[in-house]
Amino acid sequence: MDNIDFKLSEDKGKEDIYFSNVNTDESVKDNEPKSAVKAKSKKKKKKGSGIGATYLFFVFVIIASMVISIYAIFCMNDILAITKTTSTKTISFTQSVESSNDAIDTLADNGLIKCKYFCKLFVVLRDKFITSSHLGGPYEAGVYYLNGKMGLEGMLMTLKGNNVSSETVSLTFPEGKTIPEIIDKLSDNDVCDKTALLSVIQTTDFNFKLTRELQAQESVPYRLEGYLFPDTYEFYINESAASVVRKFIQQGDKVFTDEYVARAKELGYTPYEIITIASIIQKEAGKEDQMATIS
Repeated sequence: MDNIDFKLSEDKGKEDIYFSNVNTDESVKDNEPKSAVKAKSKKKKKKGSGIGATYLFFVFVIIASMVISIYAIFCMNDILAITKTTSTKTISFTQSVESSNDAIDTLADNGLIKCKYFCKLFVVLRDKFITSSHLGGPYEAGVYYLNGKMGLEGMLMTLKGNNVSSETVSLTFPEGKTIPEIIDKLSDNDVCDKTALLSVIQTTDFNFKLTRELQAQESVPYRLEGYLFPDTYEFYINESAASVVRKFIQQGDKVFTDEYVARAKELGYTPYEIITIASIIQKEAGKEDQMATIS
């Protein structure tokens, strides 16, 4: 018989024989059904695959967290300008921009921000909850000097024409002053940069009746020559060039009324021709009382 142990013992001179069935591990394994062995093997495989899936899940979570964290850092940097450089970019709008989305696209195209979609959402939410000062458009036409260190809010405020300084200066421009003389006076009094002023004068469209369809001409060295109305103005220190030039043209638009426009049309002249004639008369007259005679 298999697995039979014979034991002999002596008890009071007698010999006893014991029989016992011993199932060793090997015999159990040998007698175990093959189906049970396969089931255990499958359980081991399932356990191994489960550990692998869990490992991959945690790796995915870690990578996703890193990506989100890096994107969040870039987003906050666009708003707060923590690590931005002070290198200046020139942003030019030949016409007014109505939407903050378009303005933000321009900032992104010039490398001033990285996460434009987050910035667009930020402007919408900020203007919804903070009603004292809006970042949304419109933004006036003009030339602006911006840098990333200003942050998104600072750049959009600049595009809206808001001034960072409250200090002002009052300047008087008499008749007969040329564009270069006007620019020099503004620059010397720290109102605006010469390059920005000249760029606005030559390229920016202003929606006033005198300049609405004004085009540059080769015979005229400065496009707005004669349109910067002589008067006394109050400017902010470091005011935007577009805002400065707009004040001159806006004042001229008030003085040159619709009645003057109609009268010029009756005489067969355009507003541009009337302004040109007036400039010639001013230049020729030594005194104001001589202008009527020369005219």
